[in-house]
Amino acid sequence: MLALLAAAAGAQTTQPADKTASFNFKNAPPKVVLSALEELFDVQFVTETPVTQRLSLASVGEVSADGMVALLDAALRPQGAAARREGRVIRIVPVSLAAARVEMVELKHADPAEVARIVTEIFQTRDLLTTATAQNVELIRKLVEQLKEQGGPLLAGQLRVTAVPYPRLKAIILRAPEAVLPTIKQFIVSELDKPPPPKPAPPKPPAPKPPPPIREEIYRPKFVAASYLAAAAQRLYGVSAQVEDRINAVILRTSNYSQFEQMEKLIKLLDVPDAVQEETFHLTLNNATADEVRRLLNQLYSTTLKLPFTPAGLEELTDQQRQERIAQATAVLTAAGVSEQTAAEFVRSNLGIPFGTVQIIADAANNALLLRTNPKNMPMILKVIQQLDQPRRQVMIKVFIAEVTLDDTMELGVDFAYQDTSASRTQRWAMDFNVDLEHTGLTYSFISNNITAFLRALQATSRLDIIQRPQVLTLDNRRATILFGKKVPLLQTTSITAEGSVNSTVQYTTVATELHVTPHVNAAGFIRLDIFQSIDDVSSDTFAITEQLAPRILITRQAETNVQVRDGQTVCLGGFIGDTIDETEEKVPLLSDIPVIGEAFKKTKRTRVKSELLIFITPYIVETPQELLEMTNALREETAVRGRTDRASEELKPRAVPERNPYKAWGQMGRRYVIPRPPATGPATQPATAPATGGAASRPAGQAEAATTQPAA
Repeated sequence: MLALLAAAAGAQTTQPADKTASFNFKNAPPKVVLSALEELFDVQFVTETPVTQRLSLASVGEVSADGMVALLDAALRPQGAAARREGRVIRIVPVSLAAARVEMVELKHADPAEVARIVTEIFQTRDLLTTATAQNVELIRKLVEQLKEQGGPLLAGQLRVTAVPYPRLKAIILRAPEAVLPTIKQFIVSELDKPPPPKPAPPKPPAPKPPPPIREEIYRPKFVAASYLAAAAQRLYGVSAQVEDRINAVILRTSNYSQFEQMEKLIKLLDVPDAVQEETFHLTLNNATADEVRRLLNQLYSTTLKLPFTPAGLEELTDQQRQERIAQATAVLTAAGVSEQTAAEFVRSNLGIPFGTVQIIADAANNALLLRTNPKNMPMILKVIQQLDQPRRQVMIKVFIAEVTLDDTMELGVDFAYQDTSASRTQRWAMDFNVDLEHTGLTYSFISNNITAFLRALQATSRLDIIQRPQVLTLDNRRATILFGKKVPLLQTTSITAEGSVNSTVQYTTVATELHVTPHVNAAGFIRLDIFQSIDDVSSDTFAITEQLAPRILITRQAETNVQVRDGQTVCLGGFIGDTIDETEEKVPLLSDIPVIGEAFKKTKRTRVKSELLIFITPYIVETPQELLEMTNALREETAVRGRTDRASEELKPRAVPERNPYKAWGQMGRRYVIPRPPATGPATQPATAPATGGAASRPAGQAEAATTQPAA
């Protein structure tokens, strides 16, 4: 098997010649011989050892390149050189390197394929160091040192070394010159077949640290009860501490030393003078109603904490609790008329958690609030009250109610148009109120500013009857009610006594036209109107309940809608059509009472009248008292034109009102009533000789004293 492998390795360098030739050299210079042979056989000579003596060689007929190499090798042997062919290259090498030997090198640790690759890579180039890879530089350096010790060549061309892996026996087949084969073999065994470095031992797990010893600290608050302090520590930090009510102390035993820092922080936060005392304050409102503000504040502070936390304690609560309180406070301010964006910004910057509880009572007689709470809560509560007590915009609602009589051509409604002619243009507009008799629902339309002139023209034709022209002023988001009508007696019961007399019970019922308008002004200047219209009437028809009782029928028509208009724009409501039938009997006295022939002396006239009720609503936003005065003066001038000249000269003037801001001077109001809070149990101060462990008894006292100089949160 070794012979077969050697033959296979040697076959890699043997190739058939392409040309044949004959030659005859006798005592010729080496250069001349080699140059001639290159041209004859198309080969190239590489001289790796000097040839100085003349050469004599001749062929017998034509020979191939291999034959030429054999003759040249025989001629060079006497000079200590030999010829070796590698394809088209023929090398002239020393005789010591010409003979190659094949040997199997067994490996113990390295992979045969990897060792064969490294050996081939080292010896495959001409210069060992120029083209070698970085990982083989150190190996080449060691190999060169070994070759120097053996006196061998240092050029790769002089060392034709090949290596073939043989994994079955975990070895490589090495072919190298006999002179350097032991050196290369030793190099492979010592440098390439090294055992792998030992794996580092896994690090030993660190020994578990012993738990810190349990410490005990005793805290004695000066101004709050120990139970308050322990409950606050449990709620905010989850710290469980023991309460000793007899000496008003909190005992904390734990191996988690961070809990001591939390307890100290809590003492600085809560153990301050007057931390739980409550006082009563009286605050007069300028714009809002006391009862409404009281209701909103009670809703806002309905979930106050039971512990006396300062506003700074809000930071200790979870984000979820804070978001719930922000949403609740924003909803309260929005319901009070504050815009949603303003309410959200105000709440996020001013929301706090009050000390203890907040009790609020409305003083309706003085439009004021009585607040009983801790003084530290007042700045926070006053900011909310100041937002709720903002002056609201007012809305002047002008209502024009008219009744249009419908003739035969207008049986289904009323159609009209108005033309406004000026020097530069002619503007026409028309409004159709044609409504089917079967539909008594609400219809509304928007009218231009010339509606008053048109209604007067309609009145001149005896088709319009102005019923009411009320004007009401209401606050934003407050309902205004207009009601006009009459009380009609209706027969309720009828009874006949034993003597034959008739007793009747009559109840007066209101039959009226009722209009409810609630304005809502937005930031863009639009007014949303919530309109409710109710029209009652008494029919001429009766409903017979018994033979003696037949009350008249009441007719009710209602409509409810929401519209949005601009400031000063008119909205018209129509479609309320009434149908009245009047019967008039004319007769000749005495003769008309004669049976049968009396009908000839009677005349009955039945008149049917249809009318439509039109309601025009025009809202005006009143921002300032000056605007209200201007509207009032304009109305006075209008009434003067109609014959009341005595009012024309009386123009109302704005009156200076002194500025009054109770929110700036609330601190100077004084304490109306103060109730000091007694300690829960035990003494509220700390004895000087209280027992403690680890020097903890003196520390809480120092903390409490430092807390007394801390400004109120």
